[in-house]
Amino acid sequence: MDDLAESIIDRETELAKFDHARDDFEAALARVPDEALEWKPEGDDYTIGFLIPHVISSIANYSATLDLIEAAGYGSVSPGWESGQDLQDYQAKVMAMYAAGAGRDAVIDELDAVHDRMAARLRKLAYEEYSRQAPVHYGGSDQPFPTSARDIIGWLTDHYYEHVPHIEQLLEGWEKSRTKGGAGDRP
Repeated sequence: MDDLAESIIDRETELAKFDHARDDFEAALARVPDEALEWKPEGDDYTIGFLIPHVISSIANYSATLDLIEAAGYGSVSPGWESGQDLQDYQAKVMAMYAAGAGRDAVIDELDAVHDRMAARLRKLAYEEYSRQAPVHYGGSDQPFPTSARDIIGWLTDHYYEHVPHIEQLLEGWEKSRTKGGAGDRP
């Protein structure tokens, strides 16, 4: 098998893993009742519902990073994620969907749309571009971190999988918080 064919097979395998990770993330969310979406345990950074715009903004940030890398001809870039504006924008959009009564399905549709745009974009890259790394300065770092589309798809896949057990832990905590102070917990 030649390098081109091998690269295409590898890319399609990685994209399939990306899709499966999204499916597993959404399956974990499907087990969460609506009333648990806004619950956040003490010491945690996220509510269960906030994980959706969090993941959406990660995909959007990395898509913007790919734009910068391509525009710079794979030269050094600094994405400028420090402001967290994408996350704030997606959180506001998601909250507006909930407030308008659009519900969880609309929010999941937004996640699917962002995910599918990223997957389609990566499928269109030539195999040289897919694996080509550029020096990217994340978080104002002085040291660049080599980044390719292949790296990004791996990170996004891992990000989904990081939050699958997180959702399960948050759901378990929410369920326990509902039973605290109930008749079964009294001495």
